[in-house]
Amino acid sequence: MLKLFLLLSLVGVLFTLTSCKNFRAKNWGGNVTYKLNVGEKLLNVSWKDEDLWVLTRKRLPNEKCDTLIYREESNKSIREGSVTFIER
Repeated sequence: MLKLFLLLSLVGVLFTLTSCKNFRAKNWGGNVTYKLNVGEKLLNVSWKDEDLWVLTRKRLPNEKCDTLIYREESNKSIREGSVTFIER
């Protein structure tokens, strides 16, 4: 029984270390930060399966850079995550 527990623990740790940050933030909660390319303005964010799609446009000269945070509001507050976008 102890060997099975150790094996499952090892598999869980390896999976956690190798899984992408999008998957972890969406399914297990957690925080992820993305820095947009210089001169981009964030318009929209959407999940497609485990992939995060980001819609941007060229920032106009009179627009300032923003930091935007998208948060999950779970009914049971178990696995709430957030994705932070930093415009540069």
